[in-house]
This record gives sequence, C-alpha cells and structure tokens, in this order.
Amino acid sequence: MNKIGFTAAYWHEIKEKIDVYNELENILNSFDLCAFNQELFKLLIVFQCFPKDTKSRKVEEYKIQRRKTSTLELYLVLDYERIMQGSDEENLTYIKEVFFKGCETFLKPQKGFKWEGFEAKMKELL
Repeated sequence: MNKIGFTAAYWHEIKEKIDVYNELENILNSFDLCAFNQELFKLLIVFQCFPKDTKSRKVEEYKIQRRKTSTLELYLVLDYERIMQGSDEENLTYIKEVFFKGCETFLKPQKGFKWEGFEAKMKELL
C-alpha cells in the first residue's frame, strides 16, 4: 500500500503545539495513493514552522521528487504565530487546510496524477 507520511521541522518551543499533525496522519493512515498514481509510492509531508526572524533556515514551500524511491516530498509552511496562539482544535483545522492547499499546489499539476479522485477522497476524509 502506498502511504502518506508526515514529519515536521520546527522551532523547539512549538513542538507541543504542532504535534496535532499526528491526528491527520492517523486519519490518512489507511489511505492508498496507488488509486491516484501508480508511480508514486510515498507522499511525505514536511511541515515547517519557524518564527519569521529565523535567519538560519530558508522557509518556503517546495517539492522534491525522489525517483529511486518513488517518493514525493512536499515542504509546506505553517504560520508560527498562528500555531502558537491556536488551540489544538484550531491548529489541526489549520494544518489540514495547509496540507490540502499544498497537495493542490503540487499534486494537481503532477503528470499522471488523478487529482479529481484524490481531491474527492481528501474532502471525504478531512
């Protein structure tokens, strides 16, 4: 089964606020990417969440396609201040929105990816 995985790169003080993305991973745990693209084995979502004045990192949204492992990595940016001020429920809703928008940005134009089916399934699950 082809999977969607999640991880995060974040400023140390935000760890507890951003761990709610694990709930999203649990929701999508049995999701099979194979129905939407035969060539994509794994979709890895990396949430980046750093204060705006962090100079040691270039924080932006981008994707990396790893052909050897058939993995697509999406690097998505979360608003640090919004996460810090949000409740767990608000943060989970926000993270789902960023996830869906990132998928639309990077997967919809992907050659051979069945976006309409993927979009319908995501809306059903999320």
